[in-house]
Amino acid sequence: MRRAIKRIPGATQQGLIAAGLILQAEAQKLTPVASGNLRASAFTVWEGGENNTSPSWHDTTKVYEQNAKGGWTKTTERNLTPQELADLQDAMEQGVAAAKKLGKKSAVVVGFGASYSIFVHEMVGNAHRVGQAKFLETAAYQNMDRMIEAIVRRARTT
Repeated sequence: MRRAIKRIPGATQQGLIAAGLILQAEAQKLTPVASGNLRASAFTVWEGGENNTSPSWHDTTKVYEQNAKGGWTKTTERNLTPQELADLQDAMEQGVAAAKKLGKKSAVVVGFGASYSIFVHEMVGNAHRVGQAKFLETAAYQNMDRMIEAIVRRARTT
């Protein structure tokens, strides 16, 4: 993805943010659901850019469930518990630190703040009634063209 972005003349932070939000939304649809905490812990953070020198973030508390037709339906919107919020804040801070470490003018990081998210993501042998392992990775591969298009649409043409 980085190589593709480098080839887009005039790529902007707004385009990167749009691509990050696409990835977050699509990854949430693939995220396994037990209580909804893991899906609700998704976030997108960004650092830098022309009009933003402090970290910014977007999170969601939307929980999706697969419907009878195989599509996805938003079922609830809820507030995070204090522990979920603390986990999310820690993960977002790590995301911002990772974005800064990249040393780029701007960077966007998508992740999940639940303390156990890495285990659910990586354990491919576990069966899930709803969702799947590798939810973030799969969403990135399946939506690469959409994300690149979002960046291209917001690229500067000057």
